[in-house]
Amino acid sequence: MRVETRIEPGPITLPRRRGRPPRAAMVFRDGDTLVTTAERAKIPPVATVFRRNDALHHTRCTRRIDFVGMRGGIEFDFYCIECREHVTLTQGALPRIPEGQPTD
Repeated sequence: MRVETRIEPGPITLPRRRGRPPRAAMVFRDGDTLVTTAERAKIPPVATVFRRNDALHHTRCTRRIDFVGMRGGIEFDFYCIECREHVTLTQGALPRIPEGQPTD
């Protein structure tokens, strides 16, 4: 006697939506990244560098940092000669760099 096995189909699930979020979620433009208001409130301030006299300065030693190059088209690499430290900033962080003296 042959027993027939029947496979029951599972529930139909829709694939996860990929791609851009709805336009209503895209509020602020931060560099090349679109950020919602809730996400913008979570972004911490930039504390490693500050801007003075049209140049970037390292917060730790207050010396000017040198631009080394761009990595992957999304990050900027800088180097502090005084501290011998490598500093990486994303494109979205550049507009948020504070001006003036470093904050303690």
